[in-house]
This record gives sequence, structure tokens and C-alpha cells, in this order.
Amino acid sequence: MLSEPVKKKHSVSGFDDRIMYASSEMQGWKISMEDAHAIILKLLDKKGYSYFGVFDGHAHYSCRKLHDRIAKDYQFEIDLKTAIQNGFLGTDDDLKNDPQLLLPLKFSELLLESIEKLSSAIISICIVTLNRFDYCQV
Repeated sequence: MLSEPVKKKHSVSGFDDRIMYASSEMQGWKISMEDAHAIILKLLDKKGYSYFGVFDGHAHYSCRKLHDRIAKDYQFEIDLKTAIQNGFLGTDDDLKNDPQLLLPLKFSELLLESIEKLSSAIISICIVTLNRFDYCQV
């Protein structure tokens, strides 16, 4: 932990023909920014689908890969809930099978964290379509 919080905020915003968004993050008391977010207005080749995710803790791999796994799931067009579940389970398997994926960019900072801290992360995602949005928090 730092002796005082880093209060500088990093904000982004944007839009397309369907959605406007804004996001802001602040490092706080941590040695480095551990959180991540994903904003994808056009989810792969899925016309009319957008994806937003907030990843708390050491979840940078999930931030980069979860949306691909969900969108490419065979259930995506049929049963979005199942595709989301499959995406999370597949990403969990990736992390179990290759613990190196948990490593942040700065290995020295990882050494300062406990294994218990590494195993805890909160992820919230939202998939927006033309008619509705699906929300999931893990």
C-alpha cells in the first residue's frame, strides 16, 4: 500500500450509432492499478451486440479474453446466458491450467501480494443488444 492514494483519474468516453458510454478509473492506495475495463461497441461479428466489463483485482487476462470466449461460444446466438457461463468457466480453466496468466506486467508487485489476494477478483459484465441488456456479476 502507498502512504497516500493516487487520486489522478483517467476517463474515456465515446459512442456509436446505438450507445454512448463513459468510464473513469482511479488507482487509489494500491502500488499499481490492479483493475481493468473493457469497452467493445461492436462485439466481433455479432451485429447489434456491445460488451462492457469491469474487472476488479488481478483480472487483466479476463479483461483481454473473456469477451472473445463468450462471443465465439456455440450457444451465443441461441442462449446468451449459457454462452456467458461457458465463457467464465473456460476463462477459469485457462487460468487454472496456466498460472502465468495471472501475472501482472510488473512481477515485483505480484510478490508483494498474497495468494489469497490473487484468488479474489470481482468481474461485472454487460452485453447490450438492440432490444435488451444482459448483466452478470461474479
